[in-house]
Amino acid sequence: MAGADTQKIIELTQAMLGRLIEDPSNLYGGGQASKNIVDILSEI
Repeated sequence: MAGADTQKIIELTQAMLGRLIEDPSNLYGGGQASKNIVDILSEI
Protein backbone atom coordinates (compact mmCIF):
# COMPACT_ATOMS: atom_id res chain seq x y z
CA MET A 1 0.00 0.00 0.00
CA ALA A 2 2.73 2.48 0.92
CA GLY A 3 5.84 1.02 -0.59
CA ALA A 4 9.00 2.51 0.91
CA ASP A 5 7.60 6.04 1.18
CA THR A 6 8.05 6.98 4.85
CA GLN A 7 5.42 9.71 4.79
CA LYS A 8 2.87 7.43 3.13
CA ILE A 9 3.56 4.72 5.75
CA ILE A 10 2.93 7.24 8.53
CA GLU A 11 -0.26 8.52 6.88
CA LEU A 12 -1.67 5.03 6.34
CA THR A 13 -0.76 3.95 9.88
CA GLN A 14 -2.51 6.98 11.34
CA ALA A 15 -5.56 6.31 9.17
CA MET A 16 -5.78 2.72 10.45
CA LEU A 17 -5.33 3.50 14.16
CA GLY A 18 -8.54 3.08 16.08
CA ARG A 19 -10.40 1.31 13.28
CA LEU A 20 -12.35 -1.76 14.24
CA ILE A 21 -11.40 -5.04 12.66
CA GLU A 22 -14.54 -6.82 11.49
CA ASP A 23 -13.19 -10.36 11.88
CA PRO A 24 -10.22 -10.43 14.27
CA SER A 25 -10.28 -14.24 14.42
CA ASN A 26 -8.57 -14.39 11.02
CA LEU A 27 -6.39 -11.27 11.30
CA TYR A 28 -3.24 -12.85 9.87
CA GLY A 29 -4.82 -15.45 7.66
CA GLY A 30 -5.66 -19.04 8.34
CA GLY A 31 -2.13 -20.35 8.78
CA GLN A 32 -2.26 -22.28 5.53
CA ALA A 33 -0.34 -19.97 3.19
CA SER A 34 2.73 -22.17 2.76
CA LYS A 35 0.61 -25.28 2.19
CA ASN A 36 -1.49 -23.42 -0.38
CA ILE A 37 1.64 -22.23 -2.18
CA VAL A 38 3.10 -25.75 -2.27
CA ASP A 39 -0.19 -27.16 -3.55
CA ILE A 40 -0.31 -24.60 -6.34
CA LEU A 41 3.34 -25.06 -7.30
CA SER A 42 3.01 -28.84 -7.33
CA GLU A 43 0.32 -28.51 -10.00
CA ILE A 44 2.59 -26.60 -12.37
